[in-house]
Amino acid sequence: MSLLRSFTSLAVALALGVTVTVPAAMGGDVIPPRPLGRKFPVGTFCPLPVTVPFTAPGASVIVHFDALVYVDDGFGTLRWTEQSIDNIIVATSAQVAANLGPPQNESNQFNCYVDDDGPEEPPISFFYFNNPGLSFAHFELFDTDPTARGWDMSNGAYYINGLSPTSPTTAPRTPETCTFDGGCDENGGALGLGQDTGAAPGVIATTSIAVNGLSADTSYDLTGWWNANFTPFQPPRPTMLTIRITLPDGTPIARKSWGSVKAGYKR
Repeated sequence: MSLLRSFTSLAVALALGVTVTVPAAMGGDVIPPRPLGRKFPVGTFCPLPVTVPFTAPGASVIVHFDALVYVDDGFGTLRWTEQSIDNIIVATSAQVAANLGPPQNESNQFNCYVDDDGPEEPPISFFYFNNPGLSFAHFELFDTDPTARGWDMSNGAYYINGLSPTSPTTAPRTPETCTFDGGCDENGGALGLGQDTGAAPGVIATTSIAVNGLSADTSYDLTGWWNANFTPFQPPRPTMLTIRITLPDGTPIARKSWGSVKAGYKR
């Protein structure tokens, strides 16, 4: 299955949200916002255009994903966003920085974001997680149902088998070799966030996973791939996806949201 597909919707809104970094002492420092243009993927799996950095206060954190299930299409009709995530990895920031780069050639498909106020964006850099010698605090390709591995499936998350006829169903497992002409290993699955069970405004699907074995005071990055098959192309656009990292007791460590804000971060 090729990554080259037509738009499944006119646009999938993606704008970078606020990052809140709380040190081990929980002093509550807030990183000031910086402007970013709103970006739109083309209705297929794309690498998140940024990582989610955090400093581990201890050995364990909880990673949460919150997705808006329905949005107004701009004409008064609620539409299913059909969001999903894949290739979720937590690695040290040093590992990510040393293995983060653009596609290897022009045939790679990861120029999948365009700015609504300008031309198509250059290809998105992504984490080359298949490079030799890497080890991860968390590594999830969703090749099989993740319930037994500790993912919360009780609040709207559901497993998407890569063999499903719905397209696209999974991010490439070998993105460094994926080109227009093939080489995209898409035999795994993905984690859906919110099934189409009936239009209801404001419904949020959530999932979470405990990440253990971290080294205290060490900097980590969360990277991943994301897909949404519908987002309104007329403003105002709501927050679509939020990633939160907390301590096991719920104390916040980091947070990023993607949604409606054009020039700044969103809490």
